[in-house]
Amino acid sequence: MKTTVTQLINSNGKAAKNQFVLNNAKCEIFQSYKTLIAKVSHKDGKITLDKNALNYSQTTSKHLFSFLGMTRKEIERDIKEGVIALVDLNK
Repeated sequence: MKTTVTQLINSNGKAAKNQFVLNNAKCEIFQSYKTLIAKVSHKDGKITLDKNALNYSQTTSKHLFSFLGMTRKEIERDIKEGVIALVDLNK
């Protein structure tokens, strides 16, 4: 399965340093430096976050919100409702 890697484009339309989007036939993944932060399934749009994703740096959180197109409150609500799964993406 072929995976492409591109730099995340920030809200200013510029490539965000050390922030990457990995894309393959199954999913799209947001990676900050060498840490996987979030995964979105192409099949059903299901979002999986690393269990520590919301506790990373303010900058990584800002890029996570941009990647998902969601606010912190929306993400926290969806986690609470079981819509977003929390797992260890970096095992």
